[in-house]
Amino acid sequence: MRRREKRQAYFTRLLISFFLVGILPLAAASISFYASSLRAILRANSQRGRDAAAIAASALADQLDIYRHIAYSVSKLPIVLDAFSLEEKARDSAWLKELYQSLYAEIGGHLYETSVHILGSGGQISYSTHQLPHRYDLSYYENMEGIFSESRPNPDRTYLYLDPFLSERGERVACSFLRDIPGGYVVVDVLASALISAGAQPVFDSMILIDQERLKAFDFFRPERDGTFDHFPELTFMGEAERSMIAEGKTIMEGSLLVIPRAVADTSLVLLGTVHSDQYRLALKPLWEIGLWILLVLIVTVVLTAWRISRQIGTPVHAVVAAMELITEGVPPKLPETKRHDELGLLVTSYNRMVERLDELVERTREEERALQAAERKALQAQINPHFLYNTLGTIKSIAKLRGVPEIVDITTGLGRLFRAAVGGDGAFVPLRESIDILKSYIAIQHYRFGERLYARFLIPEELADFSVPRLILQPIVENAVVHALDSSLKPLELTICARKAADHVIITIRDDGPGIEPGRLRQVIEESDRVGIANVRRRMELLYQNRGGFSIESPPDGGTLVTFLFPLEE
Repeated sequence: MRRREKRQAYFTRLLISFFLVGILPLAAASISFYASSLRAILRANSQRGRDAAAIAASALADQLDIYRHIAYSVSKLPIVLDAFSLEEKARDSAWLKELYQSLYAEIGGHLYETSVHILGSGGQISYSTHQLPHRYDLSYYENMEGIFSESRPNPDRTYLYLDPFLSERGERVACSFLRDIPGGYVVVDVLASALISAGAQPVFDSMILIDQERLKAFDFFRPERDGTFDHFPELTFMGEAERSMIAEGKTIMEGSLLVIPRAVADTSLVLLGTVHSDQYRLALKPLWEIGLWILLVLIVTVVLTAWRISRQIGTPVHAVVAAMELITEGVPPKLPETKRHDELGLLVTSYNRMVERLDELVERTREEERALQAAERKALQAQINPHFLYNTLGTIKSIAKLRGVPEIVDITTGLGRLFRAAVGGDGAFVPLRESIDILKSYIAIQHYRFGERLYARFLIPEELADFSVPRLILQPIVENAVVHALDSSLKPLELTICARKAADHVIITIRDDGPGIEPGRLRQVIEESDRVGIANVRRRMELLYQNRGGFSIESPPDGGTLVTFLFPLEE
């Protein structure tokens, strides 16, 4: 039952793996294709919108320039300049006829696109080619809060105001040009029909002419929205950053709304063309539905293919696994030979070879066990030798006591300690005090050989006495110092063994005042040492501490040798 569950789990994982490998890239590719298609369409329509906005803005600039010129020409007519300086009796019917003839002459063929108004600053006198809008009746105080209240620092400049309204005749006025003249104003109203016929582009869902300074807007297609920005949901998202982008002519994407700005030359106005991307998503819907059906068919195909491949792969693998589970019971059985020549066939063939080889190894292991038993018997016999040496040293020590030879007693006692430290005890580490005791025993033995020529000092703080160091790590260094300094010279030798704590390490130094080591020889001793003691110490330090410890040898030019151990301070 358990093997069947394992087989099903492996088959399920294999099937899922094939499914994920086959479906996820396919789904990712489909989503990526849809997203890239939508981006390409949006990019193409954005470019189309920018081109249309450029054409519309250029046409509006040309059209507005005509009306600006009309306002300028009217304001320079002598009869207009004198309109408010003449006495009332001088403004008779003949004068009025001449005035209107001059105005119509300046308007020319644009009579049905614009209207011209000449207003006195006091509101008592006004002349108009069409009916005078109520908002221009300056005899009412509230009318002075409109375009006439704006600051105009340059009296010889024509100012454009985007302030849409409906005239008394029901005509939709989009914007107005205003010029100051002596005693009054010249106002040229531009009808919406003129701007719409000049700049309307069918590319856009809506076209809006805005004045960012006065927060006024004119809608080409929906006159009921003319006025302030709060009438336009498309403009409610606009903050300082968006206004800056519009001023720079950058396209703005806000949700599904694409806003394409274009400044109208020689004016403070900006034309905004808006396009909703939802319509392009709807255009892609049939393509997306076809893609989903194709994806569904591919998913079914991939699942069936994955199931078949999983069966072909899983069956021989499970057979091998089931057979190998029997290895705890002995040599597993061989599998039937397969005619497959792929990797799975090779797996079965290799498994059968492994079983044959395992059978051979089991038999060899049995022979080696028999040989090992014989070797253990010999090893038990070899253990007699250390006990024999201990007993022999004990015998020598007893005879020396009986004969009254204390020197032999001391030497055998120190030798016994050294021998016990070398071949006895458990573990790779000992307390520092035990290593120091071994050094003292060694130096005591050497005293009988070299006498007063050998002197040793131990500077070991009590707090470091229990610090663990590798067994017999210090003794080879002291032995090298004694042998190579005293054997080759008759001068005395002073050894200083010192331990101290520094940061997160314990530093142990062994210094002697012997002849030292030449620089070339020192490099050979450190890097290519053939001395068993130093090579052994350096190798043990590397194996035990890796890069956390340290071992170095220095020999100053004035003689002597300094060996430094760096042990990590661990709990």
